[in-house]
Amino acid sequence: MSPSPSSPQTTAPSQPTRLDVPSTGPLALMTGFAAVYGIICLLGFLAVVIAASLAALWHGHVLVSSMVFDQGFRWQNVAAFAAMAVELWFCILLFRQMLTPAVKSQTRQELLTADQPHIHALMKDLSTRVGATPPASIIVDSSAELAATPGHLRIGLSTPVALSMNQFAGLLAHELAFLATGRGARAFRVMNWTDHWFLLRVRHDPWLKTFSSRKGRPIQRLSRIPMWLSVMIASLPMRLLHSLFTLAYKPVVHAQVSASDKCATALIGGPQYADALTLRARLSAFRQQCEDHYHQPEDPLAVTELPDNIPLLIGRRYHLSDVSALVTGVRNHWLRLAPDDLFRVQTAREASDSGVFDFSGSATQCVVSFHEQARRATHFHYQNDWGLVLSQIKMINVDECLHAGRDSNELVTTMNRYLKGLAHPERAFCGLTRERHNDSDDATLKRELRDCRSWLAKYGDRLTTSLSEWSRTWRLVRAIEAALALLNAGMTIHRQQFASGTTEGLREELQRQMDVMENLEGVLKDFESRLETLMACCLELLWRTPESELPDKISSIRKTLPHWVLIYEALGLNLPALRDLITAYHAFNALGAEVSGRVESAAFLMTVKTLVPRIMQHLARVTSALHDWPYPFATIDGQRMTLADHLGMTKFTADELAVSCAKSISGTDHKLAGQEVGRKLLETVSPFIDNYLDLYHQAFGWVTKATQLAEWHFVDPMMAMRLVDNLEIEPGVDETSIPALSA
Repeated sequence: MSPSPSSPQTTAPSQPTRLDVPSTGPLALMTGFAAVYGIICLLGFLAVVIAASLAALWHGHVLVSSMVFDQGFRWQNVAAFAAMAVELWFCILLFRQMLTPAVKSQTRQELLTADQPHIHALMKDLSTRVGATPPASIIVDSSAELAATPGHLRIGLSTPVALSMNQFAGLLAHELAFLATGRGARAFRVMNWTDHWFLLRVRHDPWLKTFSSRKGRPIQRLSRIPMWLSVMIASLPMRLLHSLFTLAYKPVVHAQVSASDKCATALIGGPQYADALTLRARLSAFRQQCEDHYHQPEDPLAVTELPDNIPLLIGRRYHLSDVSALVTGVRNHWLRLAPDDLFRVQTAREASDSGVFDFSGSATQCVVSFHEQARRATHFHYQNDWGLVLSQIKMINVDECLHAGRDSNELVTTMNRYLKGLAHPERAFCGLTRERHNDSDDATLKRELRDCRSWLAKYGDRLTTSLSEWSRTWRLVRAIEAALALLNAGMTIHRQQFASGTTEGLREELQRQMDVMENLEGVLKDFESRLETLMACCLELLWRTPESELPDKISSIRKTLPHWVLIYEALGLNLPALRDLITAYHAFNALGAEVSGRVESAAFLMTVKTLVPRIMQHLARVTSALHDWPYPFATIDGQRMTLADHLGMTKFTADELAVSCAKSISGTDHKLAGQEVGRKLLETVSPFIDNYLDLYHQAFGWVTKATQLAEWHFVDPMMAMRLVDNLEIEPGVDETSIPALSA
């Protein structure tokens, strides 16, 4: 019997009992001895400072006394004074290390019991299971870390976005197990404090960073070398004591982490916990990549756009990625000497525990309005940790970040080298001119080709300007649609980014921008019709020419000409409908519905009910047209399929998606309806859009490359020979298994 998805309760009885784990008595004793050893190391460093200071004072006293008794000044005293000055300098450096300021920790927000009763109830239940005192406060941030300290539990909201409730509970049980009684929790806390004290002064010494800087002139850099050497030499005693402490600290950390892993495997089972560790490692890697990509501490003013929800971005990247391997030596744990993730995963899979709990649903269900908490934590991170002024930053939704970083856009960049910036990833050059009859001779086609080249060379700059303005306007339309969705759902937006912060004002602005796009369409189609004519002339000349008269590589491209042109035409003609689908889907994803968890707001559910039919309507427009176009290449099983089937949206899939979304919205559990619908759309619509654009960009790239080769072959044969020598066919299709279209 599985628990209801509306509450984070388990199948265990109402009075939870402590997990049956091996005794940890020897571990507590070992931790206590290591904590005492750490205190001895701290006292040892204090003794070094005191001894060095007393020695310097004694040498100074002896020097002054000798000068008094000798009643005169000797040159030997100069060397003695210099030695005493060096000793005093090193005493100052040693004493300074004890006063080195700590590194600023990441700012966090607290989840109160009154606002988040489910997560606090889960923590109380798990604490009882592992034999620990429940944390008095739960603090969250946008990271992907989990850490438990006496009285506090820190949850990085980038962790639960891709985990099930079962996996998340196992990771929390691992953290709470560090506070369990009978394991030397207090002694372990002393050990961690000692290691942290040493580590801050060894790795984050501000003087070392200043004197090791390479800024300034060469003379200034050389003058800093003696100071850097003196600071480094003065830090040797602390580094030595820290290394000696690490010898005792590392085995204790390994033993403590292993004992906590046993608690987690006893709770949810070894395989489940191994999967949780693997997913957490991937999420941590994505979170670090996001931090490295967007954070620019050297030049904060260079940051102009940032994702408005980092945890949601991490979750979307996880769903779109297929990387699952763990690297040896990489650890994602708040204890720096913990075993690496690969070792812990292997140990968990070898465990024989099957688990006693069976949590159901997503991990985000235990946090009320998880999507809004994640947005708030993201903005808090930008403002307090990165020191940015939010009014000067443009917040963009997650889909805009993923849309801009699409890998297949690189194909469009390659195409624009030939088209001179006249191509757009979501526009096509087809269906704009009247159909050409085959009675035109080659001379007429070549003449028209040259006319198009001359016309584009003369007026192409105007098309580039109009295309850039159209692209900017469409992006603004998507942003306004997303802002409207957020406002209708009762969520906040950055009013500085829009001309108005009200729903009526945004609707008026949206209509104005759509009118601008409509006006630009007429201008763009005039130019794009010329490009379509250019492509049609080149490809028709290529198709008319016998293979024996073409170079081998151009001849091989000619064989696939009908196939790629069919794909390009079919997908290109449906791009306007796809753009409408992308606009509506981006607005829906701005809500973060797939990770929304429990939502108490009726406005949020009403917004979801409004947007989902729009998405399904646009999706039906795109797929219904693609069901009439065959996929021209051979499949693995030899079965024929339509383009819609190839893109992962069969008629059965589309109908099933519409029915399941309708059932979720009209279900009895309205608090989780948004998350259920969001996950269904994420699993079907997102891959469909990605596959659509990737295949279209491949076809566009092939057609452009074929056009380029044909143009230079018939106009400038010498240039064609140079292009053929450097030709690499981009599309990843097995061209040896291409069937005849007539079949």
